[in-house]
Amino acid sequence: MKTGTSKQVRDLLESSWAQKTKVGYKTQLNKWKVYCQSHNIDPHQASYDEAVEFLGELFTQGANYSTVATARSALSAVLPQRMGITFGQYPLTTRVLKGVFKQRPSLPKHTGIYDTNIILDYMKVLPENKLLSLELLTLKLVTLLCLLSGQRAQTLPCLSLKHMIMGTGQVTFHIRDLLKTSRPTFHQLPLIFKMFPANRDLCPISCLETYLDMTKSFRLLEDGIDRTQLILSFAGNHNPVKSATIARYIKSFLGKAGVDITVFTAHSVRKASTSKGNNMGLSVKDIAKAAGWSGESTFQRFYNLPIVVNLGSEILQSNVSGTTMDV
Repeated sequence: MKTGTSKQVRDLLESSWAQKTKVGYKTQLNKWKVYCQSHNIDPHQASYDEAVEFLGELFTQGANYSTVATARSALSAVLPQRMGITFGQYPLTTRVLKGVFKQRPSLPKHTGIYDTNIILDYMKVLPENKLLSLELLTLKLVTLLCLLSGQRAQTLPCLSLKHMIMGTGQVTFHIRDLLKTSRPTFHQLPLIFKMFPANRDLCPISCLETYLDMTKSFRLLEDGIDRTQLILSFAGNHNPVKSATIARYIKSFLGKAGVDITVFTAHSVRKASTSKGNNMGLSVKDIAKAAGWSGESTFQRFYNLPIVVNLGSEILQSNVSGTTMDV
């Protein structure tokens, strides 16, 4: 951070970054500090040309495009603007990053996505919810909730019984925590899951009610732990789980359903869900709204393989009617 900045301002600036951004920036800024020490450079007042040489050094050491781009962004955040532009906007910086991409490109892991019916068909052949083990029911529930909402695993730990409203034929969860997409002018709308009477094996309400019944006794434990979070661990002390654990649950269920988990991660459910909605003819605006994007560009750039419509209901209905997705 620029010298002379107060600690209070530095703390506020740092808190503006997402946690993963902080970790990535800290790693690259530590490398920058070592580089500056070895080259007798003031890390806070280095010239842009000196900083570009650091990016070149990272590339020489084997860094890929993503790593060099993170270093570029970190330096942009700490080096003072010059000539009215940031380090990231400096023409030489942008040209070097293009060169890094050309020589060591960062390409998508896959260009296609599996049909959501693979997951739903597996759910239909499982025993009814009340006959499932708590482990398998938990895996099914978290996968179903992500699939029918277009949300990422990070959202599920934010689902709380405190902010759950059971209505006629539907359940609504209000999100009271900051998500990756939250900004001063935008926050995730409530998640609404509707009853699906055509097939109870696929009905999120049925699955949810069975799960709440199975976990009821755990939530009453008098050990000082708040277990009002919806998703609890199916083992041990049945404590609330974090997003990384939920991602493991989803990936495990994908593997059981026949999805190639050497290629697809838990996050692929978000892409499969929203791509399915798009291929079914739902508007990109409604898909973005359901998935929690403030605009349509994120879907078009990162998720599209070419909801006051309820994304979950549309996906379930497509499975019953036999609609398939082109990939």
